[in-house]
Amino acid sequence: MIRIAVIGAKGGVGKSTVVNGIARVLSARHRVTILDISSSRTLCNIHGIRGSLEDGHDYMIDQGNLKIVSMSSQLSSSFNLSKIKDKYDEIISETDYLIIDYGVVCVQQYC
Repeated sequence: MIRIAVIGAKGGVGKSTVVNGIARVLSARHRVTILDISSSRTLCNIHGIRGSLEDGHDYMIDQGNLKIVSMSSQLSSSFNLSKIKDKYDEIISETDYLIIDYGVVCVQQYC
């Protein structure tokens, strides 16, 4: 699996647009998963994803070779990795390209 991370220190500069564009091109020939972990949830909002993987409901859309997964609530201090590990592993095991849409908060706190 190839991992691509799109990171920026400022909001509103087109990170989610770049992620979406790369994913659409690659998904024509490969299985692609986008992880939206940005606090703005731009890609999730566009595609109507309301929950997150940690919540366990309404966290993913599947459009053939392209999956979009919401992971934004995992930025909270109460994040429990063991709660989502099996499902996360299952999702990424079925992908050729994993593209991560990092948000400003992620860059400042976790990178």
